[in-house]
Formats: sequence, C-alpha cells, structure tokens
Amino acid sequence: MPCLMAACVFLANPTVAFRDPLPDLIGYLLLFFGLSRLADLQDHFAESRKRIGWLIPIGVLQILAELLLYRWLPAMEGSMNAYESPTWLLLCTFLLGLAKLLFLLPAMRDLWRGWNTCAETAGCEALLSAAHRAKTRFERMQGLSSAFFALGAILPLLPELTLLVTFDYYSAGKTDYPDWYLGGGGGEGMDLYAYVGLFRLLIFACLLVFGVIWLILTLRALACTLRDQTLRAHLSARYAAEILPQTGMLKLRAFRLSFRLLKLGAIFSILFPIYLRSAYSDGQEGLDLEQVISRGLESQCYELLPGLLCAILIPLGVLSLGRLLPNKRGFLAFSVLPICHSAAQLFVNAAYMSRFTLKDALYLPEAYDAFFLLRILRLAEIASILALLLWLLLLLRRLLLAHTAVVYEGQDARALSDRATAALHGRLQKKLIASGILFLLAAIAAAAFAWLQLEYSDLWMLASLVGAVAVGVFSSFLQELQEEVTATYAREGVYKAEP
Repeated sequence: MPCLMAACVFLANPTVAFRDPLPDLIGYLLLFFGLSRLADLQDHFAESRKRIGWLIPIGVLQILAELLLYRWLPAMEGSMNAYESPTWLLLCTFLLGLAKLLFLLPAMRDLWRGWNTCAETAGCEALLSAAHRAKTRFERMQGLSSAFFALGAILPLLPELTLLVTFDYYSAGKTDYPDWYLGGGGGEGMDLYAYVGLFRLLIFACLLVFGVIWLILTLRALACTLRDQTLRAHLSARYAAEILPQTGMLKLRAFRLSFRLLKLGAIFSILFPIYLRSAYSDGQEGLDLEQVISRGLESQCYELLPGLLCAILIPLGVLSLGRLLPNKRGFLAFSVLPICHSAAQLFVNAAYMSRFTLKDALYLPEAYDAFFLLRILRLAEIASILALLLWLLLLLRRLLLAHTAVVYEGQDARALSDRATAALHGRLQKKLIASGILFLLAAIAAAAFAWLQLEYSDLWMLASLVGAVAVGVFSSFLQELQEEVTATYAREGVYKAEP
C-alpha cells in the first residue's frame, strides 16, 4: 500500500510542454511493485499490473524524449528552422498522450475495480456505502481517475496544436495571409503560437488544481482500505492460503524479476554517446577545421544512457531476491555511491554544455577547469559502476552455488550428481569470470574515452563494443542460471503453481 500511495504522488503532477518535474517512470515502477501481491488475488489487479508493465518502457522513452527536446535539439538550433523543434514537441506530446489513454487510464480503472471487488468479497460495508448517486467510494474514484488522466493526456496537446495554424508568411516572402488563416485573409492574421507560453501556463494551473484534488481523494481512499481490518484480514488470509504454499512459484517469480532488472541495468552500463554537430551562423554544418585539433571537437557529446539508471536498476534487482540472497546489505549500502557519482556527473555535464562547447576546453581557462571536473566525475562514475558490477558477479556466484544442483537417481547416484553439479557450477563460473573480464575492459576503454575524448573521440566505439559483448555474455549467464534454477525447483516438487 505505501508503494501505491507514493506512486500517486508522482502521477498527480501534470506534464505540460513535455516537462515532468516528478518522473512518471518512478510512479509506474512503484505501481508495478505495489500491485505484485494484489495481482495474485484479483484479476482486475492483474490486468492493471500488466498495463503498467507496458508503461515502464514508455516512461524510459519519455525521459529520453525530454532530453531530446530540451538538451540535444537546442544544441542543433543553428541548423534548424524555428518550427522544427516545436514540431518535435507536438509529436512527442501527442504520442505520450496516446500512450496514457491506451494504458494508464484503463490501468487506474482496473485498480479501483479491483478494490471494489475485494471489498464486496470481504463484505466491507463501510467501504461500499453509497453516498452519492448510489456509487461506492471506489466507483467514484474510478470515474474521477478516468477524467483526470483523460484530461492529463488531452489538455497538454492543445497549446502545441497552435503550431498548426501558425506560419510566418512574411519571412517566406508572402505579402498576405491566406483566407483559411485564423483572423481572416490579408495582413491581419493572428500568430497563436506566440502565446503558447500563456496557454501552457493556464493548462498547467488547471491540471495542477485537478491533480491536487485527485491526489487527496486517492490517498484518502487508499488509507481507508489500509485501515479497514476486515479487508486486510480477508486479503491476508487468502494470500496465506492460496499463494504462500506455492513456494516454487514465488521463488521463480523473484528470480525472473531480478534477472530482468539485472539485464536492463547492465544495458545501461554501456557507453552510448550521442554527437550533435555545431553550426555556423549561416547554417553551414560543422566547424572550421583550422580551429580544431581532432574530429572530437566537431561535435558536442552527451550520454544517451546515463549510468544513473544502471546504479538504480541493479540494486533493485538484488533487493527483489529477498531471502534467496542473504548477506547483501553491504552491496545495497555501497550502491548509494555510484548513484551519487552518476547524478553529480549528469548535472555537471549539463552545466558545462550550457556554457561551453568541447573545443572551449582547449583555450579557455574556465572551460578547461570545468571540463577537468567533468572528467574526474566521469572517471569516479565508471569506477564505482565497475565495482558495483564486479560485486554483483560475486553475489551471483554465491547464488548459483546455493540454488543450482544436478540430481540423479539409481546406483552411485550421489557420486554422479556431485560430479555433474561440479561441472555445472564450473561452466557457469567461467561465464561469470568472462563477464567480469569484459566489464573490466569496457570500463578501461570508457575511462580512456572520458579522459582523451578531445584528442581521440572514436574511443567511444571501442568502449561501446566491448560493453555490448560483456552485456551479451552476462545475459547469457543469467538465462542459463534461470533455466537451471527452474529445473531445480521443479524437480524438488515445490513448483506447484503451474502444471
């Protein structure tokens, strides 16, 4: 329940002009984890969790699109006309609104339907009392949530649509506006996009007021379910009777979720820089080659996939294993360090790129000092993420030794099983060692690129290639480990949930 309440805080803030102060991705993740146990007890909760699962990658794309609109595209402003960047904003706003209408709105509807069904099954008369138009508390919240998320998907699009009826005909060599232009033909047309900031502010204010009201009512409704002893006792009894005996299902579910998060976190450890060419004032792309030393100075470099997400997802994957992986507190405590390094590096990089270009570090003392700090933080980030990955491999070695085994039946079964188990563990540990070596080589290449990117800009390709190979070997190890764990628990007879 605390996860559901926290998720509502992140989802209540409006996303206008594609600016999201409290990332929706965090709200989606909290909803997904908060619905994990409830999804076992009620179909509506299961449907809601399934739709939220689709929204998680959309949330990642939303963050990347926000970086595109407000960090990467402005760096290309010299080679773009005045309407290209707003067109990207209109397109991204439309796609985000469509995703919310298709997934988030029905997910929240199913969430309240699930609570209503559980309250009816448990016989909670206090929660089902009809106080307005013969609707229960949860039915009213279902309608309010549908209205809030529908407006949150549609209203932010309206200010951006002003771009469709706006065009500077005078700058295009025209002497008058066409008849269809808003305000009539002739030279008195109205440029609606000039007021887009005001429209956005009005939409934001309306959605913020509605969001605060929705958040207060939602938290009150969830608090009522939390305080209702009858409903809590009913859900606890059903979970203890129907779900907890299926120990194999619960263990394998924890392994699947953990391995999925670990794979995704490892992907975010790969160096994927994006290069945006600078431009002359006359629109010609590129820089004067006489003013640069190497190809690395022809562009401004940004990280497409920051290590911050790697440092968050990997500890979540370890934490989701629960009691299946004991003695992990030191690892979880250490994970705070790479998160701090990654966040600091992200902010310093943004501050540097807002004031200088890469070539400025060659001849401006203040730019060199700022770039030196950026490189130091980048090296600290690489070292801490490498330590996190290597420590993770040690934890996984302990995991495979404890949860994988080969068992034979018959004469001399114990000796045969011990030899087969030793061979299995040896094969898996070789993949672990290979992953560790490749992660180390990728970190060395990434560190070399971070320190020498002014002189040798192509080093990022080597770092990305070695990192991709390391992630491939690591993912192969996790896939084989999952297959062996599944076979182990199915053979021991505790995998009772599925035939």
